[in-house]
Amino acid sequence: MRRYFNTALASSMLPDGTVRIRTLSQLEASSWLREAPFLNAANPNHGNTLAMLSASLGVELRASAEGGKLSLASGDVCLVSEVRALPRVTREFTDAEVAAAEVRLRLVEVG
Repeated sequence: MRRYFNTALASSMLPDGTVRIRTLSQLEASSWLREAPFLNAANPNHGNTLAMLSASLGVELRASAEGGKLSLASGDVCLVSEVRALPRVTREFTDAEVAAAEVRLRLVEVG
């Protein structure tokens, strides 16, 4: 079993089979990040988004972001931070845009 953190989830990251997704509270997500090592697959170019998540979850996520293509396998678990209500643009978001965004924390477990 591998553990990941990411700021996105796409069906191309998932294998065929059973996937369980559940929403976590901020406290549950923070505890999950602290309980065992994980690979941070978030895009390191999203610095202010990762800084906001680091502050709200109490876990440093900006410095450990590696990016790259994520492909989950059976037994893997990924904590996904869905940052919503941001403009659909391909640029770094402003601090004001990030501060106004909604965040939903989802735990994705691949069976």
